[in-house]
Amino acid sequence: MASVPTYSQTLTTFVSSTLDDHRKSVIDQIWTSTDMLTYISSRRESQAGAKSIFLPVEYGKNTSIKKGLGRGSTMDLTMDEIITEIQYNWQTYGGSVIRFRDDELENSGKYAVFNLVQAYINNMIKAFSETIEQDIVGSGDGTDGFSGLRFLIEDVANVATDSSVTKGSNTVGGINRASGGNDWWTNWGRNLTGLDPSIYLLYYMREAVDNVRTYTGRDPETILTHYTARNLYEDEVQETLRTMDVKMGDVGIRAVEWKGIPFLTSPYMGTTRMYFIGQDALKLIYEPRMWFKSTPWKEPINQPFDFARQTLAKGQLCIKKPRATSVLFNVNN
Repeated sequence: MASVPTYSQTLTTFVSSTLDDHRKSVIDQIWTSTDMLTYISSRRESQAGAKSIFLPVEYGKNTSIKKGLGRGSTMDLTMDEIITEIQYNWQTYGGSVIRFRDDELENSGKYAVFNLVQAYINNMIKAFSETIEQDIVGSGDGTDGFSGLRFLIEDVANVATDSSVTKGSNTVGGINRASGGNDWWTNWGRNLTGLDPSIYLLYYMREAVDNVRTYTGRDPETILTHYTARNLYEDEVQETLRTMDVKMGDVGIRAVEWKGIPFLTSPYMGTTRMYFIGQDALKLIYEPRMWFKSTPWKEPINQPFDFARQTLAKGQLCIKKPRATSVLFNVNN
């Protein structure tokens, strides 16, 4: 005679199937929960395997182009050393869903069970979203979580029209920006210490756009900042303030715009910075086989009839084109 499933077995099956069946929905909710995460997610690319993340980058130009070729013309066969490979370390995030025995006993009705499961999922989505966004806009070097914008795009005073370059000091993607010959791996930037935003902000915002355009040939695709810094811009344009609908992957965002460039804000961003990001400058590389993948349910040691299921996500935020980025720092300082 077949045994009747216990309540705990039934709930385990229900919760497991809910998390597995809704895995894509959970991922989408995490990466569309804020404008900042939606933008980073739209720059997501997969890499299956390998000990580290490898990305090819250009640091020079092909000099073999010839003009005025006619009948019988010849061309020299040259191969310039213009491509190198950068290397980033993988980082893995983990989160747990814990079902306590008392919670299960107190939520044994059909709809109570559904609400309990949904609460587990919503809590995990919120925890992942907050942690990841804080790291993305922070100063981490990629050894404990994702690399942060303040590490990838350094506070250096570089302008595309200047002949001299202030090198960065960080080792990014395995390349030390401070070493000789690595000026190409440093971003643009401007220190606005002591400069009144009401007088200088728009002027240096134009300069930052020009910096990116000099390298990429086009305007930045977005400005990443805190709403405090964005509000300084809004104070200047006042009644001429405009908004726009911008497509980030499959998601549409309504954002304040300037020169056709959308502002995307994060409450975790420093209040004195504006990052101008060119096309394909940032990449979120992820391991598709370990992207919010969950373990089976297991009973923790010394916690009888409690059950835990852990979820892992493996990836890294990388910069591929530092020269396609510019930062205004110490805004209104």
